[in-house]
Amino acid sequence: MGRARGLSSRGSLPRPCATPGVVTSSEPSVWSSSAGGANVYEGATRKFEKYLATSQMSASTRSVVSKLGMVGTIARGAVIALAGGLVVDAAVTFRPAKARGLDGALRTLAAQPYGKTLLGAAAFGLIAFGVYGFAEARWHRT
Repeated sequence: MGRARGLSSRGSLPRPCATPGVVTSSEPSVWSSSAGGANVYEGATRKFEKYLATSQMSASTRSVVSKLGMVGTIARGAVIALAGGLVVDAAVTFRPAKARGLDGALRTLAAQPYGKTLLGAAAFGLIAFGVYGFAEARWHRT
């Protein structure tokens, strides 16, 4: 079985991956889009709650933390998927200048009709995810 990345048989130069099924340089953007979709799914189905010691929370705290987790995880997934989608679009249309990171994804979002509203919603969601992160740190299931 080949190595994903490593030294050649003489131990001198890196060699590219020749193993089928291993992520190559053109695939990370697809993985990014897939990871974004997985985050949206995790948020929508509240799968993130398995990481929380909800028995230690009051009912009102549990409700707030759950809502923050839902909104935040969905927003994070949507932004990650958007960034990955822009890279995929740049690769498919052979325009590498279109490939941008997170900042490019947010700029693209802002340039759309209702872009400022969408950008505000994304910002709110990412802030919610940050606050949820503090809650997860406090009530992390061990």
